[in-house]
Amino acid sequence: MSTRFTVTKTYDLPAREGLLVTGHVTEGDIGPNTTLREQTTGRQVRILSVEFLTPAAIRENRTTLVVDRRDAAAVEAGSVLVDAG
Repeated sequence: MSTRFTVTKTYDLPAREGLLVTGHVTEGDIGPNTTLREQTTGRQVRILSVEFLTPAAIRENRTTLVVDRRDAAAVEAGSVLVDAG
């Protein structure tokens, strides 16, 4: 199954291990230790973890990923992350 995640917002909280990336999963599943790529640039995006889903996030079909800080340049609002393969 293919994966597709559209980024709506990024947060850089220095106390967190990675960059927080919020968006919508429109295809597939995303889990920790997954590697995706930014659809347009092909840049690698390593997913460290998936944040706990709150009731508000579930209502709004919103997911927050924790992305490796080394991959921060590949994610911004509007980016689409897809399978790395």
